[in-house]
Amino acid sequence: MGQKILDVDLCGVTHVDDAGRSLLAEIHARTGAQFIADTPLTKYFAERAQQGVAIKFNPDDILRRQS
Repeated sequence: MGQKILDVDLCGVTHVDDAGRSLLAEIHARTGAQFIADTPLTKYFAERAQQGVAIKFNPDDILRRQS
């Protein structure tokens, strides 16, 4: 039997506070979870969690990525 992969669906998420960002990073670190994201904001949170980054949200990071 193969390994199971945890998918965390972030679609429809409009806000993640500091504790939530830390939790996403911890989930990824412990399980290798994959994040399903559909907007620049949720993609940003997913990428930061996969990098193990649970720092405060900086909206300028998203604006730079869109340009």
